[in-house]
Amino acid sequence: MKLFTYIALIMLLVACGSNPTDSSQGNIYNINPEKESPIEDFISEYVGHVALETTDKSLIGTPSIIKISGNDIYIYSYDEGVMRFDVRTGKFLNQIGRKGRGPGEYVHLADFDIYDGKLYAYSMLDRKLNVYSIDGSFIEQIKTPQNTLFKMNLDNRGNIWFSSEGIRETGQEGAVATTHEYMLLDTESGTYSAMFDEIEENEKGFLRIGATPFIGKQDGAILTAMAHDPTIYRLTPESYEPYITININLDGNITVEESRREELFSIMNSRSGNVDYFDCFKSLTESDKAIICMAACSFKETRALTLVKIDKKSNETKFIRLSNSGYKEFPYLNEVFDEVGGIQGGMILSVAPAEKLCDKEEFKHIKEDDNPVIFFHRLNLK
Repeated sequence: MKLFTYIALIMLLVACGSNPTDSSQGNIYNINPEKESPIEDFISEYVGHVALETTDKSLIGTPSIIKISGNDIYIYSYDEGVMRFDVRTGKFLNQIGRKGRGPGEYVHLADFDIYDGKLYAYSMLDRKLNVYSIDGSFIEQIKTPQNTLFKMNLDNRGNIWFSSEGIRETGQEGAVATTHEYMLLDTESGTYSAMFDEIEENEKGFLRIGATPFIGKQDGAILTAMAHDPTIYRLTPESYEPYITININLDGNITVEESRREELFSIMNSRSGNVDYFDCFKSLTESDKAIICMAACSFKETRALTLVKIDKKSNETKFIRLSNSGYKEFPYLNEVFDEVGGIQGGMILSVAPAEKLCDKEEFKHIKEDDNPVIFFHRLNLK
């Protein structure tokens, strides 16, 4: 087994350089998806992989959330609690929380995050926000309001943010709209000290948050995104403002105006398999030289992940549609398509089930029912 030896996954986050700007959209970049760049422009090297230790206590099902903090990797599957492994060796360390309705338990996690040596776990069905030490000890339950909360994230100053979804009447018979807010939790009172819903069209039509509304972090801020909206927003306790707009110019893109209409899903169904269109951003990371963003797009034949790279000095943009058949230089990059994956820090993180790998020579020591294998590819942020 080739061990993962480079473990300092550092978020290299700085502000954008001087680029074309618009007060309502931030820095604007137009991407030509017909002109694809080579994979080496996005991936600098295959760092390695680690097989997660398989024991009676560490068995996990299909991962639904996976995060790295320091030397630890945290994985949550629908059937288990959060499992903590050593990211360097794959050794199982401990479980954090468990399913149930008692103190320190949860029904189903919608999200979790790690900050200052603690794991914050939000259970949407029973509206619990539990806090644990990373060794699994239950510390406290933080009170949350009775809103329909969706996802949770902590910025690097410890502020706890939620995204919410709800239903709002439109004033038209039989027509309703989904709404969204980003809410900053006041941990003392269990209420919100800030709420942002600055897109006025929410009052008039249909709007979806993407499956991953929180896509990156900056100093004191979180980057957020919505489905079909090419603008990424910067969220702080004081403001909610456009940060950058990345227009992936596919022929069937759903406009922001269309995404706010009640019949959005009918529009999506009519275009699926017939035209190509941008779906949502998944994650973003950056250095002082470049930005790399992962986006999901629906193409005529399938839904696929894409990468966009922006050079901060020259404003040059590059695009690639990731192939699920793999690359000669990076044979395991295609595993990102099979399970939970995405950009974390300066890496693309991907997960493959053991049953898919156990017949390959390099993984002959793995059994079909073992825990998944994690792959790491370093992004080219130069």
